[in-house]
Amino acid sequence: LNMLEQKACGSTLNPLPYALEGNVQNLPDVDVVLDQFRIALADLAHALPHIRVWPKSLYDREQTQATLGSYHAYFNQGMDFLQRVGPSLMATTGKAKRRAAWARIIQAAKDTGISPQHICVAITLSALTASQQFNPAKNVLKPAAVYGVAQAYNAMWDLFLLFLLRHFQSQHSEYRSALLTRDKNLAFLWMGMTIQRTVTEAGEKQQVVFDERLMKCDHDEVEFLQALLGASNIGYERPRA
Repeated sequence: LNMLEQKACGSTLNPLPYALEGNVQNLPDVDVVLDQFRIALADLAHALPHIRVWPKSLYDREQTQATLGSYHAYFNQGMDFLQRVGPSLMATTGKAKRRAAWARIIQAAKDTGISPQHICVAITLSALTASQQFNPAKNVLKPAAVYGVAQAYNAMWDLFLLFLLRHFQSQHSEYRSALLTRDKNLAFLWMGMTIQRTVTEAGEKQQVVFDERLMKCDHDEVEFLQALLGASNIGYERPRA
C-alpha cells in the first residue's frame, strides 16, 4: 500500500477479481458484478486517484454475462471436485503412500468429469506432495473431515483468482501481473506456480508448472505422474539459484 500511495507509482490495478467475487457461495449474477465493479472503481478513484485502472469503464450487461458464463462450468466443476477430495487431504501422505494417493485424486477427477489439467487437480496434488512444514496448497484448501459447499467455495475462489490472473497475464502480456493479497499462502502459490497454454496436435491445452518446493518429487515419481496426467500436462522446475 505504501508503494501504491506514491505519486510516481506506475502500477495498474485490475478491479475485476473483486467484482467477480460473490457472497452467495457461487459466482454472482450480472447485477452484483456490475454493482461491485462500480463500487471498486469509485473507491479506487477516491483513495488512489493517481493510480491507473484497467478496465477503465464498466462492462455492459452482455459483456459481463458472457464473462460469467464462460467461467461458471469451470468454477462449479472445481467446487464439486473439492467437496469430493477435501476430507482425504487431511492426513499427511508419506512418500511410500504418495503414488496411491495421487492415483486416487486423478480417479476422483475422472469420476467427477473434471479435466486433469484443472487448477484444482494440480493444487490438490501439490497439497499431497509438498513438505508439511511448507505446504501453501494445503493451507489454501483447508481440508476438513466435513468439506461442504462453503469450504469448497472459499477454496475455489482463491484458486480461481490465480487462474483468472494468469489468464489476464497471457491475454495482456504488456502488463506485468502481480497478486495483491494478505494471504501469504496464496502469494506463495502465485510465486511458485505458473499456468501456461501449449498447442499440440490435439489443440490448445493448459500446462501447470510448479516450483520444486510446491511439488517435490524424484525422477521416478515425475514419470509416474506423467503417466497419469500425460507427459506434457504437468511440468516440474527446480528452484532458481
